Amino acid sequence: METQQNTHPSSSALTPETDALTREERCDRYRDLARAVIELAWRDARPESRSSDANREDARAFLFSESGDFWASLGSVNLAHLRRVIRESRLAR
Repeated sequence: METQQNTHPSSSALTPETDALTREERCDRYRDLARAVIELAWRDARPESRSSDANREDARAFLFSESGDFWASLGSVNLAHLRRVIRESRLAR
């Protein structure tokens, strides 16, 4: 019986190469992922965003939530400045 090799792109994430990552490299990857999550939310939440009103409000709610705090702490991102900009933009309306 012939075994089939999984060629789906996500299967490449579980290779011997990734198993050999050091703890530090793994932490770096998680930090980079967390920073990307915050960056994507900020792109939608920022005052000059071209996102729909619903997307903008969802992103802003995320950045003010415990989930936003979690991702920010994982990514070593200080949300205070981003939150201040959002609050000020709401007051300027």
